[in-house]
Formats: sequence, C-alpha cells, structure tokens
Amino acid sequence: MKLLLLIAALLPSSAFARMSEACFTPEEVRKMAEVRSDFSLAAAKCLKSYAGTHASFYKENGYSKYFGNRNKAIDTQEKRKKIILLAVRPRLPKMLQDDEIEYIGNDYPTLADLENYLRTEKPKRYKEYLGMVTTVKLDERARDEMQDLPDLADSVNVLRPNLGPKLQNISCVDMARRCLSEGFKQVGMEDTWRKIDREVRARDLDGTYLQKALADLGWKTLYWNPDTSKNAEWDTEEQQHPPEEGKTWNPVWGGHAQRWAMVRDRGYYSVGTKFPIYIDDKQTLVDFGSNTPRSFQAAAFFLGTAHSGYHVFPGFYGRVIEAHSMRALTAKENIEVSEFDPINGLKGGGPRWTNFEHYRSGVIVVPPGAMGDRPFAPAVIDSQGCVDLRPH
Repeated sequence: MKLLLLIAALLPSSAFARMSEACFTPEEVRKMAEVRSDFSLAAAKCLKSYAGTHASFYKENGYSKYFGNRNKAIDTQEKRKKIILLAVRPRLPKMLQDDEIEYIGNDYPTLADLENYLRTEKPKRYKEYLGMVTTVKLDERARDEMQDLPDLADSVNVLRPNLGPKLQNISCVDMARRCLSEGFKQVGMEDTWRKIDREVRARDLDGTYLQKALADLGWKTLYWNPDTSKNAEWDTEEQQHPPEEGKTWNPVWGGHAQRWAMVRDRGYYSVGTKFPIYIDDKQTLVDFGSNTPRSFQAAAFFLGTAHSGYHVFPGFYGRVIEAHSMRALTAKENIEVSEFDPINGLKGGGPRWTNFEHYRSGVIVVPPGAMGDRPFAPAVIDSQGCVDLRPH
C-alpha cells in the first residue's frame, strides 16, 4: 500500500484515467481477480436460469414471464391481463373475431375496456366470457413482481428467475445487471456491486457506463468487429433508417468506420459526447468473421454492448443470452440464446438482429484473467483515493 501511495504522489494530477465515478480500493481490485471463477459461475448460472425459466414458462402458458419494460402496449397490469387472457383462453379470440372486434387493436387496450363492450353490447357473449375467466387468476398472473418490493431502486438485487405466476419486467441491461448482482453476491462483494450499480442508475442504466465501472475494477476491455473491411458498407446501409425528428443520430447506427479508426489509432472507443472506453485488446475480436476465437470462448462470463451501448448482451463461454425490452408479451424471443456470431445475427448467431437492428461492432468486457491473461496489478492511487489501472 505504501508503494501505491508513493507512485500516486509522483504522478501529475493529469494522470487521472478512471472511466467511471465508481471508486475502488486495491483490496476490491485484488479480490475481483481472486474470485473471478466463482463470480463467473454464479453470474452464468443466473443467465442460464433466465433462459430456462423463460422456455418452461412459455411452453406451459403461451406467453412470456418476462415482459419488456419499454413496451407501452403492456406497461399496465390491465393491459397485460387482456393479453394473458387471450393467450390462455384461445377460444376467446375466435369468439371475438366472429363479432369482428379488433380485440388486439387500440379499441380495447385493457381488459376492462373489453369487458365493458361485451357487457353492454353482447350480453350473451359476456356470460360465456365470465365462464372463461373464472379460474384464470388474471390479477396474479399479470402482476409485476417489482410491485411487491419495498425498495424499487434495489429491485435489481432481489429479482431472480423463478417459475412463479407473477411477471417480471426486463430489458437487455436489466437482466445483465441482475445476474451481475448475483455474481457479486455469491463472492461476498455486494458492497462493490452497489457502488457500481448506484453510478449506473444515476446515468439512466447506461450499458457502456456499466462496462466502464467494471473496467475500473479490473475487467479487460475488448473491441469487437467481425469484419472491419465492411465498416463503410454497414454505415451506409444503417443510415437508410433516419433518426427521429429533431435528432441527428439514430442510436441503432454503429458508426463502425469512425469508431474503428479511433480504436485502431487512439486506443479508445467513442460513446458520443460521453467519456470514451479505453480498449485493452483491439486484436482478439477483430476480423474473426464467423470463427469466434478460442481465447474468448474460454471466458466463463462476459458483458457486451453493441453500437455504443444501444444493446447490452451478457454471456459465457462464447454463448450469448440476451433479453429485449420492446417485444410482445407473447413473443417467444423475449429471451434468446445463441452462439456469439454477430455477423450472422439474422441466421442464428448472436447478438440477434432484427429487421433493421444489425449489431455489428462494440465493446466486450471480461473479468480479470478470464481469457488466460494476467489481471491488472493495482499500481496507482489517484488524488481521490481510488485505484487507477490505466494511468495514461
């Protein structure tokens, strides 16, 4: 410790190179390296549990237990009740179709709207409808587990995969945060995790900021891009989708050529106007095509972002398990499992593409030493009393 303080005293104040406001001690950095295997095992187990419970629940019920928290069509319990009822009582849609009712449209967005229509306009159908809903327990099925938590801000440290009837809201970054939380919990580093997550929540759950904080704790940063020769082609294709009115940038654009130039020439990945991500490795996951490097497949846990944080995807041993925040409640793809093969995102590789969201480059972080390399050795304590692992 005396050596660390001596080095810090000899460095000018401009040596500050931490990427986040999360402040870690040498003991925290050292412990992260020591417990990386147990941490990765617990975090990966959490991801597998999400994928398993999603598959089991969907097979049994016909809708997902995990619903996207940015989807306005399912953002209330009443809206979800209607969709769940239509899924578990398949005769109901047919009955309503006979009456030419747009039962999934905006005319009847909630179950109460639908009930009111049947009660006033189709009393005979209403009696039949009551028989259908008697044993469904819609209130319990449509309830978000988060509603029952005393501290909503702490929900990421509480919500876990389970087969109970209540729903769980989800997004790509939230599933990643919940499984990171589980990993830190299992290795006795809950205070470290709360320190990280507090800063991430203060920045609107920014996935790249989460990566920065983990990097400050000793995680290795890698730039990924399966084929840099196609950067200009990809940029042109993606810009066929214009930004929203009043904006100049569409978040789904990768900015592949510009960001690769910055990584290659300056050693950092640009995230717009925010502080960039320093890149430790700009070779392993570059120009690999569909042949994922074995050294990366050896990482027992990783956290990736695509297109400057537009999408977040965790995984382990070269497999991606990702959640989505805008899918329908009845979508089987709310949680997807695939091999890390970003160039084939429409053909079964991951992270998975949509029709116009093609994830082609970004940043991945892995726990210290997870790819067989030596972890960082804490060498500098900055003026704020925090470990600085990259004092450029």
